[in-house]
Amino acid sequence: MSENESGYRYFPKHSQSQPKGHASRVVMNLVDKVYDASFPAFNDVFPDEETFYVAAAVFTLVTVVAAFVASRYINIKNRG
Repeated sequence: MSENESGYRYFPKHSQSQPKGHASRVVMNLVDKVYDASFPAFNDVFPDEETFYVAAAVFTLVTVVAAFVASRYINIKNRG
């Protein structure tokens, strides 16, 4: 620990806390290339705002119906 001009103590930065290489940048570039080649862009899937809202509504409706149907067949027993 050292003191600066104002008398406050501080911990000096060690070389262990500094990044050593660019491995994370290389990995992220690889992930970006794979992602760009594998998945369509959001605007490709939903060309306009209305299409997105229709898809969200259908997804919500299907989820609610699936939960209702599942609730008829799945029973949770109270342990007590």
